Amino acid sequence: DLTDIHRCIAVLGYRTVRQVAICVTVATTVISAAARAGGNLDYGELWRHSVVTAALSKHLAQESGYPEPEEVFTAGLLHDLGKFLLEIHAPESYWRVIRNSRRGHGDLCEAEHRAFGFDHAVLGEAFGASWNFPEVFRKCCGHHHRNPVGRPATDDVDKVLALVALGDYLANTMEPPRCDLGFDPEGIDVAGLHRTCGLTVEGIEAILPEIQETVDKASIYLDVHAAGL
Repeated sequence: DLTDIHRCIAVLGYRTVRQVAICVTVATTVISAAARAGGNLDYGELWRHSVVTAALSKHLAQESGYPEPEEVFTAGLLHDLGKFLLEIHAPESYWRVIRNSRRGHGDLCEAEHRAFGFDHAVLGEAFGASWNFPEVFRKCCGHHHRNPVGRPATDDVDKVLALVALGDYLANTMEPPRCDLGFDPEGIDVAGLHRTCGLTVEGIEAILPEIQETVDKASIYLDVHAAGL
């Protein structure tokens, strides 16, 4: 009830409560819809990747001094929304795309383009626009696979995008990249990505134990969808 909400806000803070509420909304909506679609995609694993990317992106935001780390968390949580949408609306076709990608027939985004005429990033950005998502969330959905320019970001949107892209990279290198089939470490300018975030490779390597702890603590969000379904 309303009193309980006020108590949660008093104990945890408004931004944390809002962050958890977004997790619950995303998880219960897209994961339950993906389950009903009857496809073969491991949507639980895709949710895990989304949560880990979000937690890492928030940690990186704090390290870089970005003033709104919760905003970065939400952007990271939503970055692969297009994959859920493809699974919901074209489960059989999307599974064929994923299966071919796993067999080494090109990267996932290229395979999606061949099958649908667009990829999950374009779809996620278009969905965000149709639902009036803020620009920062739309851009992170649509551009997280693109390499940065390699210089410090010139505005907040580009910085959040770089932080999410780096969080995505770390999620796929610190954790088995089982769900992000479009991930190609050879195609990423890692040093340039750090520079755009206002970070250094050496600085991040020095705090890898803290980053791993962040990944471990993110498990609190992994069970959110189970509680809400």
